[in-house]
Amino acid sequence: MKIGILGLGTVGGGVWDILSTTKFQEYDIKVKTALVRNKSKYISYEEQGLNLTLDPYEILNDPEIDTVVEVMGGIDKPYEYIKYALSQGKHVVTANKAVLAKHMEEFLALAKNNNAALLYEASVGGGIPLIKPLKQNARINNFYEISGILNGTSNFILSKMSKEGLEFADVLKQAQEKGYAEQDPSDDIDGTDMARKISVLSSTIFKKHLPLEHIQINGIRHIEKQDMDIAKKAGCDIKLIAKSNYENNNYKAAVEPVILKQNSIFAQVSDEYNIGMAKGDNLSEVSFYGEGAGRYATANAVVSDLLDIYNHEAIEHLAVDFSSTKVNPILADYYVRLNDTNKIEELKAKLSSYNLINLHKGAFIAEKITSSEIKNYADEINVANQNYFIARLDDALIPSELL
Repeated sequence: MKIGILGLGTVGGGVWDILSTTKFQEYDIKVKTALVRNKSKYISYEEQGLNLTLDPYEILNDPEIDTVVEVMGGIDKPYEYIKYALSQGKHVVTANKAVLAKHMEEFLALAKNNNAALLYEASVGGGIPLIKPLKQNARINNFYEISGILNGTSNFILSKMSKEGLEFADVLKQAQEKGYAEQDPSDDIDGTDMARKISVLSSTIFKKHLPLEHIQINGIRHIEKQDMDIAKKAGCDIKLIAKSNYENNNYKAAVEPVILKQNSIFAQVSDEYNIGMAKGDNLSEVSFYGEGAGRYATANAVVSDLLDIYNHEAIEHLAVDFSSTKVNPILADYYVRLNDTNKIEELKAKLSSYNLINLHKGAFIAEKITSSEIKNYADEINVANQNYFIARLDDALIPSELL
């Protein structure tokens, strides 16, 4: 196997490091060329025998390279390169959930038509072996739910807020200083990253593609210390959770903050760690837990995929249904908090047909509603910059427990 790596940053460098260890000398695996933006920055790799290039097509058109690892990030360029590689019959391993969520249909068709493998273990859950076992078990299980904490940045922020009683902005600054969060953390704190991952997971276990634009997304950008305080006072915690469900031929999918009891499995997952949990007819419940990000955790997942290709153990091509599907919002009890007392009275008036439970002057619970309905009513009364916080109550939590 000869490999070309598109991107030699954190993950790509980790892949090179792992494959360069003595334990891989028994395998006939060689990284031939890596795409970089600036050769002088990676001179140490060149000194170790790695060919560097500024031209991606030096890799994509190299007849000796049979497998391409894409760890660049972004969507447009990775789409172009993955599409080209698959069309040339090259195997592709990617950690890029953004490009997968948007272009999976085309990639799977190209992989099948050109007898190439498309593997993406590292795209969800970092170093957690998640995709492969789910693919294997989907052969003998009818899965009906997948859920999890699938973003280390948001979980780090919520964990610190809970443990140390800090405000969101202070913890976000810490996360950026430690390198856990990007300077623009929007994808992580607004839930977009997790929505892409739940889309990929849904395709894997339901064999049905749930488009990103159909997934209900609420992030944690507007959470405040007072929200966490209310939860902790009731023996609860708040986590950003992705959930996809299939029941009675109906799909539901959402990424949103959830208030849950501190003794729940998800509440025990702290800092940058992730968890995925699937439910099926034979496996009533199976969980996957581990480090959700990091140089070697993610690189380990990439190398695992490479070994599957090398050993001719790549799972067969997924047969995913990409026809249009209605994805319903989740009906549940929701915590709502606004700091503008006038606006919150207007919002409560809009929601008067629902059962409302007052927590204090700025917060209440609306029972048996969808978050999209709450957001629509908030938009009607022009809540400034959507500056309010809503969180779903976990099914095991009784609304009165927050009083």
